[in-house]
Order: sequence, then C-alpha cells, then structure tokens
Amino acid sequence: MDLRKHYFCKLSPSGNTTVFLDAGEFPAERHAETAAALMGPLHLGAEQVGFISREKKALRMMGGEFCVNATRAFACLLARDHFKEHPGAADYSDSLSVSGAEEAVRVSVLPNGYSEAMLAFTEMPAPAIIVPGISRVSLPGISHMIVTGPLPADPLAEAEALIKRHADASDGACGCIWLDADGMSMHPYVWVRATDTLCAETACGSGAVACAALLHAVSGAGSASFLQPSGERLDIALSVSPQKAQFTVGGFVRFIAEGFVYI
Repeated sequence: MDLRKHYFCKLSPSGNTTVFLDAGEFPAERHAETAAALMGPLHLGAEQVGFISREKKALRMMGGEFCVNATRAFACLLARDHFKEHPGAADYSDSLSVSGAEEAVRVSVLPNGYSEAMLAFTEMPAPAIIVPGISRVSLPGISHMIVTGPLPADPLAEAEALIKRHADASDGACGCIWLDADGMSMHPYVWVRATDTLCAETACGSGAVACAALLHAVSGAGSASFLQPSGERLDIALSVSPQKAQFTVGGFVRFIAEGFVYI
C-alpha cells in the first residue's frame, strides 16, 4: 500500500472540528476524495477538511464551499505564529483568501483564542419563504434552509429530504438548520456537493449568519448569540449601511492535534 506522510493540524472552532492540510501537497482534483477519507471515524475524524497555504494566507475547503468556522480556525493558526513572533501583541488582524467568498475575509484573533471573521455583503441577505416555517437564505458559497420549530425525531433524515428537495443546482453546499428563536439555539446539518457528505455539525458559522439574517428580517435584531450543539456559542453582530451589510462572527477556537497523517 503506497501511503504518504503529510502534516496536518486539527482545530475546533466552537466545536466544528476542522482538519487542515497543506494545499501544496494536494491538487484540487484530489481534495474531495482526500477529505472524505480523513473525515471517517477510522481515520482522523472531523466534520470538514480545508487545504491551506500559510504563505498566501489562502484557504480552500474540501468542496470549494465557504465556511466561516474554518476561516476563524485558519485565522487562529496564523495568529499562533504571529503571537510567537510578537510576544505581548494585543491581537492578530489580517485578510484571508477563502473559497466561496467573493472578496478577502477580514479576521481578528485575541490571544485567548477568541476569533472573529467579518463578512461583507453588497446587500442584506434576504430570506425567501419556501413554505410557512421554512426559509432559505443564500450566501456566497453556501445556502441554508432554516426551519423554525422543534427538532424532529430523525433530523438527519429530514435534513436530507429537505436538502434534496430544495437545494439549488448552483449550491456547492447546502445546510438545513432547526432554529429555536426563543431559546436562541440552532441545530445545523450541512451537505457538501463535492464529497456528497451530510454531517450533523456541532457548530455552523454560515448557518448562524443565515439565522441572524432571518431574525433581522423579522424583528430588526442587530445582534444574536446562538447556542450550538457543541454547547458553545457563536456571536453575531450586524452592521447595515446603504453600501453594505456586515456580519461579524465570533467564538472560541481550540487546538486539538497536529502532526503527521498517512494518506
């Protein structure tokens, strides 16, 4: 068996476990199959995989989709290097190139691991009602269907059915989220087209943005803090002007492991 040794690191952005590999070692056409193998419980196990270039400050997700949590995790990886080189620095701020994003994503990381990503849109993402109780919010690189109501008995099967029924052909990834607007909690399920994987995610940054957009459309809310299945929270702050709408997504990122993996 011809296995090769590759550096990896695994982080937990608010629970959404993410493995990073060196983009220079894997051509884009191998991203989906490599990610699918690594995510399995008999391998490293993770909810998602990203391919990074520290030099270029660039992240490409396994299916070319956009992921807020992976962006925040990558920012923490770069911040760790920054804090080592600049002892006593108050924070790390930068702009990163991320798959699925229309422009560079600004990030900010504190020494305690609290990481924020700032997403700017030329106009406010507008929820579209599919049926009463289910809305669709389209974001660059991913769309989400938000179901307001209790979690069903078999949410994974229900999410799969809803995504098959309503995912757009242009969606690189599509999520289905059960939102408890009173308890400010959410349960996200995300399907990625390239890997054809549907995961019950322990946290979802773009899903939190979609839920915040829905609450803003309903009540004008300018901020929100959503409890994730991991037990951690994702904080959303919204700023709206005639020129743009900006969502700041914040939460803690933990380093889990790094070393070498055989693929």
